[in-house]
Amino acid sequence: EQMKAFYTPIETCSISDRDITTEIDEIISNIDNEMGIHNLGNVWGDQINSTYGIKDSFDSHHLHKRVLSKAKWFYFDHTGNDSDLIITSSFINFYSKGHYQSFHQPYDDIISAVFFHKCPPGSSSLIFKNPNPVVDYSRFTMQDRFWETPPIENHLVLFPSWLSHKVEINQSVKPRITIAYNFKLK
Repeated sequence: EQMKAFYTPIETCSISDRDITTEIDEIISNIDNEMGIHNLGNVWGDQINSTYGIKDSFDSHHLHKRVLSKAKWFYFDHTGNDSDLIITSSFINFYSKGHYQSFHQPYDDIISAVFFHKCPPGSSSLIFKNPNPVVDYSRFTMQDRFWETPPIENHLVLFPSWLSHKVEINQSVKPRITIAYNFKLK
């Protein structure tokens, strides 16, 4: 009998909604008019110049409501706890060609999520690092050390915030645009 120990949940789901797409496109247009998307990007692998905080930016909050609902279900499904969650932060990330994000993890949150809004050909994947430090020193293959989530438009990826993750070097000519979320218990 084969068993899995120390399971780490990562889930993906589709969120396809014309209202959400329109809402995000309007916010991106406003950001572009205000500061130019070309001025944002993960050139050095950090989030300082790549993100635009949007926690309170959505007028109708369609995406926030859908993602929060999915995060609550994810938390309940994997803990059995139906405690309420709140969004602690959310950001639009713009990745131009050559931009990337180094491994990182939010320490004060419980769940994180990434919504893939625009993923032109050549868009970079979201990579998770196995949290078990033994894999760095054992004979495990690379597939055991990392788990890759390919970029698919209108898909949401949910995972525990403590799970270290990065974005590979983006190869797309047009920007890869995602919206990242962090949640904690209310």
